[in-house]
Amino acid sequence: MFLARAGDRPFPISTPTDGRRLRRTAGAPRGLRRALSFAVRWVPAALVVAGVIGYFALAVVNQASPPLVAVSGRSMTPTIVTGELVVLHGVQPADLKVGDVIAVIVPAADQKQYDLPSHVVHRIVKIENTPAGRVFATKGDGNSGNDVFQTFPSGVVGKVVGHVPYLGYPILFASSPQGMIFLGAVALVVLLYFLLGLLEGRRSRQEGTAQAMRALAEDIAELKLLLSPSADRPGDPPPPAPGEGSAVRDLAASVARLDAVVRELAARVTHADEPGASEPADSRENSVV
Repeated sequence: MFLARAGDRPFPISTPTDGRRLRRTAGAPRGLRRALSFAVRWVPAALVVAGVIGYFALAVVNQASPPLVAVSGRSMTPTIVTGELVVLHGVQPADLKVGDVIAVIVPAADQKQYDLPSHVVHRIVKIENTPAGRVFATKGDGNSGNDVFQTFPSGVVGKVVGHVPYLGYPILFASSPQGMIFLGAVALVVLLYFLLGLLEGRRSRQEGTAQAMRALAEDIAELKLLLSPSADRPGDPPPPAPGEGSAVRDLAASVARLDAVVRELAARVTHADEPGASEPADSRENSVV
């Protein structure tokens, strides 16, 4: 900052070499940090939301629930191997034929008795028409015998229309006890990072406001000095004659009141930024409306 002269009175003006301007220029990389913080904070959440929306959209389009099944066993080897992600499409039981590979729901009693998963992907080896409807006998390509349970039309989830290698491993890991613990820990870390980011952003805004208020108070103090009686400052013009300086005195009084207000606001902002700080007892008495 330097002094420029307008008429007979010097006044301060800001220049690109001002200290505050230099500090703002030095803080330019903060934009990159904000971008990285935004990416870390919101990109994982956006991916999760996109995955959930895509899953339900696929379920609607393929008319199957679930539309995707991760293969955990080797019963369909070599046709379908462990870790593959099977894509299902809804089908009418009357349209199924021997040789189709389908995903079926395993009855709860057989799950408990034979330690079977809730769903299996096996091939139809026999179809019987009974008074209760069609009954499907299934078998894994890698098994020596048929499944111990029979499947009714209500137990058919869908027909296999494709399978993708390796994409089933993340789902298998997420559904395991270790995967649930890992995902819970990741969710906790992301939540803590988000909360810390909010607190840091609030503190940065308070610090920036306090710094701006202090800079404004310094500028007002310089203006007060320039508007004060100049008898004690050598080199300045003589004071105005009686009655000629009323406007200057009124302006100086207004600047003094503004200076008090700005200093009080700066003190409040700085005080609020301190942990555990409370509002001063006399702040309400000095409040400016």
